[in-house]
Amino acid sequence: MQINSSLLILLMIPFVALLFIGGVVDFVRRRTRTKTIRYRTWPLVWLPLIERSLPIYRRMPMDLRENLQEVAWNLSLDKLFDGLGELEEFPDKIKVSALLHAALPQLNLRIPPNPLIRVIVVGTEAELDEARDRNPQWSDSFLLCLWDEASRTCRPLREERNELTMAAWRKFRPSTMKGPERDHLYFAAWASALYNDRPEQLEAMASRMPELAADRAAFTGASEAFFRSPDDMATEHPAEYAALVLFYLMDPARWGRRQ
Repeated sequence: MQINSSLLILLMIPFVALLFIGGVVDFVRRRTRTKTIRYRTWPLVWLPLIERSLPIYRRMPMDLRENLQEVAWNLSLDKLFDGLGELEEFPDKIKVSALLHAALPQLNLRIPPNPLIRVIVVGTEAELDEARDRNPQWSDSFLLCLWDEASRTCRPLREERNELTMAAWRKFRPSTMKGPERDHLYFAAWASALYNDRPEQLEAMASRMPELAADRAAFTGASEAFFRSPDDMATEHPAEYAALVLFYLMDPARWGRRQ
């Protein structure tokens, strides 16, 4: 009987070991599921550029940070990038900025990469104007971006020249905003593209505020404030903020504040 018990114990050891290893593997897999994107898909050299390019990233919950990286990476596979002049090689810092500002408005919409904007062209204002004169066929599918080295962000040229959009941004931007960034736009082009591409989201927003849903420029300017200063917008323009929560399916004013 003693021998049989010993044999039984020896036979059970591999089985128990397999169960233990399987449990550990499953635990690690579930705990690192969201990190898979970060370390296997999102290039490691891009990680230090995120917070500088998108300050609100520091406030986002961890699961949304991982989702943002996934959406941005999928966008990188769908878009063409073209740099002009000194930016001809299109450095990583520019690509990261463009992708993050494109990904955040789409984060919770769960849609394929936006079909309207297909090519992202970055350069100085003079270079973009000259290139556009040489390419009159450029349409809304081309996003022309100014690179701002100080903030390491891309700004949409067309939207900053759109007087209606800028007037809306000045209306919704926080009264406490200071510095040159107060006259710049970062999310406006992507918000404008989504306005054309997501009629069902507009319908949801119209149920709360039809005036905002019917005015593309107002929606674009309000969206800029929604992503850049959600706390201030929720306080100063609560009705418009609540309507945009319905459109974007997110409430950034409730994200934890992280320093």
